[in-house]
Amino acid sequence: MYEVRGKIEHVNDMLDAVRTPGIAVEESRLALAERANVMMRRVDALTRFTAIRLLDNDELFDAFRREDSIDAFWALLDRKRITKFGKPLDIRPRLVIGRADIPN
Repeated sequence: MYEVRGKIEHVNDMLDAVRTPGIAVEESRLALAERANVMMRRVDALTRFTAIRLLDNDELFDAFRREDSIDAFWALLDRKRITKFGKPLDIRPRLVIGRADIPN
């Protein structure tokens, strides 16, 4: 996501940021725009999910208030972080009425 945003902000060809590496065939602008749309919607869904999770959970909110507590959270074993954060968001595309979609 940072790469896409950086390419756009620095006046590079934004489509380069969403092209599939290793694919020699030139994709249509429409296909690239659709890929960019899916990428941006995934990021939006993940951002909203994370913000709500942090704001809705006192323990997580406190864990992300200061640099030292953030570092302590990330220093936990994976299973402890997963237990504290809860069920992850599945951002894999799913088929909805014949098109790829992501959760809202």
